[in-house]
Amino acid sequence: PVRKGYYIFSGGNRDRDFKTLIEAVMGLTVKTIIATNNQSLLKGIKLPENVEVISATDPQFYQLLAGSRLVVLTMSEGFLHSGGQQTFLNAMYWGKPVIVTDQEGAKDYIENEKTGILVEPGNHQVLREAILYLLENPEKAQKMGEEAKRIAENMTTEKFFQGILSLAQEYTKSANKFT
Repeated sequence: PVRKGYYIFSGGNRDRDFKTLIEAVMGLTVKTIIATNNQSLLKGIKLPENVEVISATDPQFYQLLAGSRLVVLTMSEGFLHSGGQQTFLNAMYWGKPVIVTDQEGAKDYIENEKTGILVEPGNHQVLREAILYLLENPEKAQKMGEEAKRIAENMTTEKFFQGILSLAQEYTKSANKFT
């Protein structure tokens, strides 16, 4: 069972920029929960009162994600690959509005301001504005989450393999026409 909560959720164990997230939520009245098993991502960061960091098992991670008001994924800059897709796609599947700072890879999944919000990495002020926008506009956040869910439902592993099977069947049919 998923308990609904009035909190921001973020998490991950690699390539995360929790410093930018913490700077963005500092002083807000809403609680922020960060789930990570990699404490080195928080080295040298002073946590404000509204931020809680927990080490979570996979089931706990997904329960926290599913129960959140919104999900914020702050990715580190400068990597040659994008990351965090599993986290933000799961959040979208649960109908959560998402904010992601990885514009390179996330834009392949998120339509900005329709199925989520894309923010430039490392800019805590713009990230804070995006968070406040969703918190202060719950009807828009809900609509964004619903649209994200509709999109994410078509990105499941099962749908992916059904698509591959369908393409293979089409190819086989067309190849048989020429033999």
